[in-house]
Amino acid sequence: MKTCPPNIHSNTRVIADPLFASTAELEPAQYFSHFLELIKQLLDGNIESGYYEDQLRELFGIHAYIAFTLDKVIQNIVKQVLTPAHRAIG
Repeated sequence: MKTCPPNIHSNTRVIADPLFASTAELEPAQYFSHFLELIKQLLDGNIESGYYEDQLRELFGIHAYIAFTLDKVIQNIVKQVLTPAHRAIG
């Protein structure tokens, strides 16, 4: 089995799942689903932003910069949606 890159704060390596498969092994039809899985894993805190960006560079080449900011857009949307909810509770 392949292993994913080690966490900066840890000396252990994690056994990889299909998410960490080399992008060279992916068919172009699988790129979007792999991209969505990367975003989910990044937002859940399971992968680091550097690894996310490296994977996107492998998938999309020079056009990956658009996707680099997508995680921040989603985080800001969630923050804006939750702010009124927190005000109503507090």
